[in-house]
Amino acid sequence: MSDLVLIPSRTSLADMDAVPTSHTMAKGLGKLNFVIFTDVDVSGAKKDVKEAAAGFVSRGIPTGREHGAPFICHRKGYKSCLIDGSTIQEIEPNGKGAEEIDALFRWVAKQVGIKVKRKRTEKQNG
Repeated sequence: MSDLVLIPSRTSLADMDAVPTSHTMAKGLGKLNFVIFTDVDVSGAKKDVKEAAAGFVSRGIPTGREHGAPFICHRKGYKSCLIDGSTIQEIEPNGKGAEEIDALFRWVAKQVGIKVKRKRTEKQNG
């Protein structure tokens, strides 16, 4: 069994309606769980996530936002991943999508008490 349950949700009402059921199931199993916002529109992202998080928190549903988790924005690179099964880190290793996934991985590791090596930075030529 997992130590942590991430409940992905977009900031749209249709997607947010499914979250309480997932939260109730995870809570019933005694699992730490957080809503993680995904496919967030880059324009207005902070406002959308803030409003959606406030709605969940008012209903007693924890979101990663209140605990420092990053959110994942809608990016073209993710569509490319679906074509051949690659990850965003493989397609755009220095892109914003890869940064978001790395940040989420590090946040999850911290939540479950796993130490992660510091991110290596490549020396730039020039």
